[in-house]
Amino acid sequence: MAAEELAKYQPVGIVTFSERALRLTAFLAEKLNLLFHSISTVTQLTDKFTQRKVFSNAGIESIRFHLINRTDDWEKAVNAVGLPAVLKPSYGGGSINTFFIEDVCTGKSIVEELFAQEKLGFEANGALLLEEFLVGKVTAPFGDYVSVESAVINGVVEHIAITGKMPLSHPFREYGHFWPSTLGRDEQDEIYHLTTRSLQALGIMSGLIHTEIKLTENGPRIIEINGRVGGGINEMAKMSFNISLFAVAARIAMGQPVKLPQNYLSNDIFFNISHIAPTQPCEIVTITGEQELNEIPAISFYRSYIWPGSRLPGGTQTNEINIILGHVPDHNEFLNIYHLVGRTLRYQVRLPDNDNIVELDAHQLGAL
Repeated sequence: MAAEELAKYQPVGIVTFSERALRLTAFLAEKLNLLFHSISTVTQLTDKFTQRKVFSNAGIESIRFHLINRTDDWEKAVNAVGLPAVLKPSYGGGSINTFFIEDVCTGKSIVEELFAQEKLGFEANGALLLEEFLVGKVTAPFGDYVSVESAVINGVVEHIAITGKMPLSHPFREYGHFWPSTLGRDEQDEIYHLTTRSLQALGIMSGLIHTEIKLTENGPRIIEINGRVGGGINEMAKMSFNISLFAVAARIAMGQPVKLPQNYLSNDIFFNISHIAPTQPCEIVTITGEQELNEIPAISFYRSYIWPGSRLPGGTQTNEINIILGHVPDHNEFLNIYHLVGRTLRYQVRLPDNDNIVELDAHQLGAL
């Protein structure tokens, strides 16, 4: 067994930064008597239906939700939840097979298609979750949701920062984030309080945690909680704090003391922009604008994950095609940079249904 092989090396800690690996890591930690989320806590962190039940039983969330184990459950789920709603795998991540459902017939067709697949999310023979769509308050030009980055040490919750977001691309794909958020102190305090209650309800005792929060007219609402560092957040910490959250996670896993910045505030805005692959499959023919992008003073780092000849598979998941890091003096300047880099990067793409080549900027490509 894997645990027996690892035991030969006398490990003093164990950690993962992968959503898919959380369950395996919890299993290994228990076998090796290492500090990590318990198996029951990891189940609550990775199974979205179980997590919703925990929050409902604790009086933290009143969102309507229903588990779908087979196609025949669709009608019951719609009656319990109503529409519009969000349909997603109960065990999944990265917006894989996540859909915004507005009518019964379309929803049923999608459910039938998903159950015909080998995997719904991260596991074979999995279930789907239908949950109430939370309507966000007006926050334009920024996104109507944020994330909270937290550390839990010996059961004590310490919050690191609230991460501001840009509007999602359809259906639920992320473009980028920034520190600090645009929220005022009272709203931040409300969000931190909700997050602390939620982490405690899940029984989290140690590790770094990423909590997604919807901003509504009735206050902040929990979208979901992940038992790991959020995607792209370590890069933000390295830019703004000059610390590695990966190293912090390792120190927590070994039971070593850590010093964390709290309730992050800064005069500068640090950003991590990631353009995304389209929901339609396509082939990248050319990429232009990269040299001009690197000459923008506010940008400190750029890397592309695709190149001419890359074939993008399509789908609802958030597939990042690049990463752009930097900082600016204020939120208005961040918006200018966000739109500038989106216009600067241009892609010629070939769609699968014909041989025509179209040229799109980075934001147009993500919206395809």
